[in-house]
Amino acid sequence: MLLGLSLVTFASGAASASGATPPACRSNQLHIAFASGGAGLGHLALLIRFTNISPRSCTLSGYPTVQLHNATGSTTMNARKTQNGYLGGLGQAATKRALPLVTLKARSGVASVMVEGTDNPVGTATSCVTLTKLALTLPGKKLSFHFITSFPGCSVPLVHPFVKGPTGSMA
Repeated sequence: MLLGLSLVTFASGAASASGATPPACRSNQLHIAFASGGAGLGHLALLIRFTNISPRSCTLSGYPTVQLHNATGSTTMNARKTQNGYLGGLGQAATKRALPLVTLKARSGVASVMVEGTDNPVGTATSCVTLTKLALTLPGKKLSFHFITSFPGCSVPLVHPFVKGPTGSMA
């Protein structure tokens, strides 16, 4: 499981006017960091945390696009966007719930998403591919961030929506 890898980007600009809904976060406003999201009954999670490092508040909503690849690139899995999973997301009672609009305060606001997978082989398989590369794209953006990881590829990974705080879960 990937621990402690982070990507830092830098921003400039003045603070936004109070009272208005802040604009969507730009890539250069965010510090993106990975952490273990826990494990349970064959499920493993990777937390992706987004911290606003800019002097302006901004918002995140929806899902990032997450692709995972094995070392040779011969296996690619696109994380399926789901509101919840075994370890995180909006919670089991969140079926067809509106996705939260998360406001990140200037220079400190944190949002997170959780990527979940399983390490139990499916069907007659006796092993699973290890996914070693992750590409993440923010909603509505074209720029992807690329990271090295170690994640089980026994099932199609799930990605949950942005939630407020560092846990990847509203529960």
